[in-house]
Order: sequence, then C-alpha cells, then structure tokens
Amino acid sequence: MPRLSTADYLKIYSCLRWLWINHRSGFGLITTKDQQHLHDFFRLSEVLSDHELLAHRKAVTAERRSLPHQAGRALKHFANPLPLRRTPIGSKRMVVYPIARPKPDLPRIARALLRLDAQVMAELVALAKAAPKASW
Repeated sequence: MPRLSTADYLKIYSCLRWLWINHRSGFGLITTKDQQHLHDFFRLSEVLSDHELLAHRKAVTAERRSLPHQAGRALKHFANPLPLRRTPIGSKRMVVYPIARPKPDLPRIARALLRLDAQVMAELVALAKAAPKASW
C-alpha cells in the first residue's frame, strides 16, 4: 500500500470508525491480529479530533515503524476478507468469529465471572443435596 496522505488517513479513520460503531461484526471477518493493527494505528474505539489523530499517527509510527505497513495489510484483508466457513446442515459445530476490543470491557467480564460463580455454586449445592448422607 502506498504511503497514506493525511487526507487519506483521516478518510480511512472516518470510514473504519463508522464501521466500528455501526457494523462491528464485520471486523470478525479478519484475524484478531489484523484487527489489533487497525486499532493500534487508527484508534477506532476513541473519538479524536483530526489534530489528535494526526499526533497519534506520528507518535505511533515513530514508536513502531512497521505498524503503518501492518495496518495497510490489515486494511487490504478487511476490504477482501476470506470466505466464511460453512458448517454442514445439522452439524453441532459452531464457528466463532472473534471481535478484538482494544481495551477489555471490565464490567462485562465481571458480570460473566459472577454468573459463572453462581452456576458453580448451584452445581455444588445440587451435588451436596444428591450425595448420600453418612451415618456414623
């Protein structure tokens, strides 16, 4: 991919940001590594002014010289994703397409852990009730 002009960088950011907000599932069509390159180079999850975005581009390019190239490759993969895997009808297999978030959603993780804890506790209580009583 040829070197991006400032105008092209800002246009691509606007398009990718819109897709991130409105059609996030489309990011599942590329690898998580490619998703991370796009997030690192364009900061899709953040609302930034043009000035802030260009300052970020300059800083991240100085810090990680290969990132613009990696993001360009990821953008090419995003424009031409690999075909979806198909599962046979009646198959119990599930295909999952992950969506990488640049920062963990801590409240969502906490809710999942609490739900898991509640399920484990319910199973332990059920096992304790089902276990034969020892008579001494």
